[in-house]
Amino acid sequence: RRPSTTQAYSPLGAISNVDVLGRREVQRVAAAHSREGGARNWTAAQVAFAWLLQQGMGAVTATTDARHAAEALDAAELRLTRREMRSLSRLR
Repeated sequence: RRPSTTQAYSPLGAISNVDVLGRREVQRVAAAHSREGGARNWTAAQVAFAWLLQQGMGAVTATTDARHAAEALDAAELRLTRREMRSLSRLR
């Protein structure tokens, strides 16, 4: 057996037309992390990417915007709690 990695392409919903960024729970988690330290304003997009990364998934953004690409990379620094991970995993 060869190890494999699950990868999400365009996980923010641009291709699937699923409004990931508009989900209330995703926005709530971003706001909660932004208030915690105050040093950084986390976005809903970063929460979505962090959720994927903390599960060991790869995430490929479909953006051509350098700012959005940098934002996606920064998501690796965001640490979601177990409760947040469970809550986000229940979204459909």
